[in-house]
Amino acid sequence: MQLKRLLAAIILLPAASFGQEIWSLEKCIQYAKDNNIQIKQSELQIDMNDRLRTQAAARFLPTVNAQGSNTYNYGRTIDPFTNTFANNKVRSTQLFLSGNLNLFSGFQNWNQLAQSHYEYLASIKDTEQRSNDVSLSIATAYLQILFGKELVKNAENQLEISRLQRDRISKLVVAGSLAESNQFDIDAQYARDELALVNAENSLNLYYLQLYQYLQLDINTEIEVQTPDNLNVDGALLSANADDVYHAAVGIMPEVKAQELRMQSAEKALNVAMGAIVPRLALSGSYGSGYSGNNVVPLGTPTTVYTPIPFYDAQGNAQPATVYSQQQIYTEGFAPKKFNDQLKDNLNKSISVTLTVPIFNGLTTNTSIKRARVNSMNARLQYEAVRNTLQQTVQRSYNDALSAYKQFLASEKLVSAQKESFKYADIKYQQNLINLVEYTDAKIKLTNAENDLVRSKYDYVFKTKVLDFYQGKGLSLK
Repeated sequence: MQLKRLLAAIILLPAASFGQEIWSLEKCIQYAKDNNIQIKQSELQIDMNDRLRTQAAARFLPTVNAQGSNTYNYGRTIDPFTNTFANNKVRSTQLFLSGNLNLFSGFQNWNQLAQSHYEYLASIKDTEQRSNDVSLSIATAYLQILFGKELVKNAENQLEISRLQRDRISKLVVAGSLAESNQFDIDAQYARDELALVNAENSLNLYYLQLYQYLQLDINTEIEVQTPDNLNVDGALLSANADDVYHAAVGIMPEVKAQELRMQSAEKALNVAMGAIVPRLALSGSYGSGYSGNNVVPLGTPTTVYTPIPFYDAQGNAQPATVYSQQQIYTEGFAPKKFNDQLKDNLNKSISVTLTVPIFNGLTTNTSIKRARVNSMNARLQYEAVRNTLQQTVQRSYNDALSAYKQFLASEKLVSAQKESFKYADIKYQQNLINLVEYTDAKIKLTNAENDLVRSKYDYVFKTKVLDFYQGKGLSLK
């Protein structure tokens, strides 16, 4: 049996070993908060919502864009800068800077900023809620370990009692005062107590494993939870009634505040949707220039050339009068005007104010408003549901704590009675006034009563700590 216990301790996490670091409940909770993946993901969501809030604030700023294009036109086209027809390949370049500023859009920007701010605050509360959930899970696992330790201690005590009885009976059997069958019976009882100890140790190791998983610790990292010197089990811990606890909790629990913020966010989203039916006013402007390969300048010395043009009367008869057309021909022809000179000459500036009045857009705006109104109503109902759930949880926790305390008091009385009963059973057994079956029955009753006392004690402690937690007192065994 000793070998079985050794193998169980090797396979599972060791409950205690030399050099292990002692961790208090507060240290376990803080470590989990610093390393829990879900909390870190929630913190990333806070950062994301903060970026969205910044983006919403930036909507009040103007938009400014620069654009450029370089185009080659083939075939007959009108040059945008010379306003003449071109039949050859023409290169044109356009460069401009444009800006737009929203002057009024039904306060949509203000409402979007407020909505993003509420979502940012709600994500902070979500992180606090996840932190609370982790804290409660850690506290549960921590108290289970303390509970498991006491069960191991009880099992060790019962094993020691059986060992003493076995040694006594062995001597009596050797002396011939008792039959050898008594030795077999007490050996079987000792084996049962050994098995009970192994089971208690295995349960304790599993409790440690659960704590390791909550802490996300490496399995090779060995810790030992700190056992409080004097764990307070007092009815005074239930001084506040369920209503007092609820009224305290509703003001501090992050899940309530998060849903309240989302309700306010949904109201702002409704205002954003309604802003789409309001006329919009925008200010825009542009500054640009361009270049055309069809814009040419003469080169060289100009020479005037006169070309005769035939003249006809109304009947289509040629007249002796001569009409000349005058044309200047440059000795070196033409060349495209310089790029920089064209940019200066082709500068264009504009500024405009635009008023947009929504009239009909395929019921898109109307549908968006109705959806936003439904979301707002749903958020309000969800807020009430969260409050109701919290109230029910608090009331159930208070009743559970009260019931656990009553069970603890009853278990204390039962343990006291069973100790006296077992004491007399032990004396009678040593005097051979009762058989091993009766002795074992008294021993089992004492063991069960002690285990029930331990269970009710930690059940009560945990439930009172939960009530303290709802009142903002934190989780501590001090």
